Amino acid sequence: MTTSSMAFTELSTALLSQREREVLYLVAQGLCNKEIAQRMGLSIRTVHSHLSSMFTKLKVNSRTQAVLLAMHQGLLSMEDTYGIQ
Repeated sequence: MTTSSMAFTELSTALLSQREREVLYLVAQGLCNKEIAQRMGLSIRTVHSHLSSMFTKLKVNSRTQAVLLAMHQGLLSMEDTYGIQ
């Protein structure tokens, strides 16, 4: 990763809304959209919207890429993923 792309990545993760960060945390826990929606009291469509917005901001194409990027940036830890201690 180049210095300029690292700077962009750090800026992008800082731009995530609180709700997007909450969704990202639950994605890291392995929850599907329906489970995230139920846990957060949202519609599945709203969860999908948060994910789409997050993917655009982070310039990623998948849930896995988003979680890995968040871990790399220190937004998530191994303990946040699948309840690993």
